[in-house]
Parts: sequence; structure tokens; C-alpha cells
Amino acid sequence: MAVRQEPLQEIVSANEPSRFRVVAAGLWRFARHQPLGALSGIITIATFLLAVGAWWGIIVPHDPEVFHGADRLKGLWSTSADGERLYVLGTDDIGRDMLSRLIKGAQLSIFFGLAIAAVSTVIGGVIGLTSAYVGGKTDLIVQRVVDAVQVIPFLVLAIAIVSILGPSIRNGFIAVMILAIPRPARVIRSSVLAAKETAWVEAARSLGASDKRIMFRHILPNVIAPMIVVSTYTLAVAIIVEASLSFLGIGAQPPTPSWGAMLTGSGAVYFETNPRLALLPGFSISIIVFATNMFGDAVRDVLDPRLRGSR
Repeated sequence: MAVRQEPLQEIVSANEPSRFRVVAAGLWRFARHQPLGALSGIITIATFLLAVGAWWGIIVPHDPEVFHGADRLKGLWSTSADGERLYVLGTDDIGRDMLSRLIKGAQLSIFFGLAIAAVSTVIGGVIGLTSAYVGGKTDLIVQRVVDAVQVIPFLVLAIAIVSILGPSIRNGFIAVMILAIPRPARVIRSSVLAAKETAWVEAARSLGASDKRIMFRHILPNVIAPMIVVSTYTLAVAIIVEASLSFLGIGAQPPTPSWGAMLTGSGAVYFETNPRLALLPGFSISIIVFATNMFGDAVRDVLDPRLRGSR
């Protein structure tokens, strides 16, 4: 009697775990080895989803720009004067819903920070990669320009640029983006300087690989870990600077909800009688900045094989 033989490929495929199980096992391993990083990742992702929901208008309970004079300074979990609206986190000094304004403020801060982190990391990464690989006078000139920008305090220079261009969120984005490029350029440059002296780069060069192929095929994948860390750091700094510019009145302009503007408006005036008006946006800024930094460090530890092997 002939025995039916299964193709080897089918046997291997049947024994392989599903992609969902592989991803779930990887996430569980990450949460077990990096509990603080996993919690920070959950906070970061949840804030991003809040921002997306606010952008689509599906998660904001009330219009954050509409005020109701009869509902001024309502406390936590209170109802409106006509009983038609519930204010989970109360209202501000002119009767606007605090929860709605915090969610819309998250939309501004997260999208502002993500855009800054993405653009500055890409531009700074290309500058750092090219500068380190080419070397010589090119590297010297580029690094002196980077040093000249970095020597001035970040916030001071951002305030100066926005003051010249005019107060608006667009001008704030331009100022912060220009100032955020030097840090990823320096970080990526130092990583590339170490990577280009490794054996695999020398092997690729001896086999006749072009400089472009060596830079983007062999060196760039090996500096992803520091790029992730510097991008999360840039995201956190961008959120702080945006809040600072709005706090000073030269960032997001009223009536646009902004965490920084909430701190300097009713939050400062009514801090003694209603501290939640300042504590809620202040806590929001602190927790998202802390979460992004810790999440970036945890991801770096997982991706970096030198750190992974030490655990």
C-alpha cells in the first residue's frame, strides 16, 4: 500500500506559528522585559488615538470652542445649567468643556510633535549620514554649522524666530523644525562614524559596492536604534516647545485649544480657587513627554543587539 507523502513545504508551513502569534509573543516578551516601556507605549499610542479621534471629531464630547456663560467654573463630573450636557472634567472660566479642550489640545501637540520628529529625523539623519561617510572638509563645515545652531538655547532661538515670522502655529512649526535638525544630525553622525569602520562595510567596499549602496543598504539599517531614540526625544521636545510658545502667546492663537495656552489663561488666573484648570493641561504635558522618552529608550534597548545580549 502506497503511503502518501506530504510536500516538505506544506509540512513546514503547517508547523510554523501564525503571524499573529509571533507578534503577540514579541509584544508579551517586550512587556515582560520592559514593563515601564510597555506602559509608556500604551500611553503614547492611546494619546495618538485620542488625537486621531479628535481630528475626525468622533471622540470630543462637546465643541471645545463654544462657551456657555451659565456654566462657568463647573466642577468635576457636573452637569450644565439646563441639564443637557455632562462635564466630566468641569469647565473653564467662560464655560468651555475642559475634557474637550484637553483632547483637542492633544491633537495639536501630538500632530505637531510627530511632524517635527519625522521631518527633523529624516533631514538630520541624511545630513549626519552624508557628513560622516564623506568626511573631510564637508564633515568639518557641516558640523561647524550644526554647532553654531546648537550653541544657542533651543527655546530662546525658537522664540526669536517666531517673533520675526509672526505668532502662529505654522511659524512655530518652521522654527522648531529648523532647530530640531542638528540633534539627529549629530547622533546619526556619531553612529555612522562607528559603523563605517566595521568589517561588513569594508567587505562591501572591497566587493565594489557603490558609496550610495554602502550608505543606505549597509550602514543606515545599523543606526535605526539611535534614530528611534532621537526621534522620540525630538517628539517630546517639540511638544514642550509648542506648549511654551502657546504659553507665551506666540504659538497657537485663540480660540484654538492648546495645552500651553490653557496653562497661561484661566489656569494661571484661577489657580488658587480652581487648580484643576492648570493641573490638567500640565499633567497632560508631563505624562506624554515622560511616556515618549521612556518608550523610545525601551525600543532602543530591544533593537540594539549589544544591549539585548546583556539582559
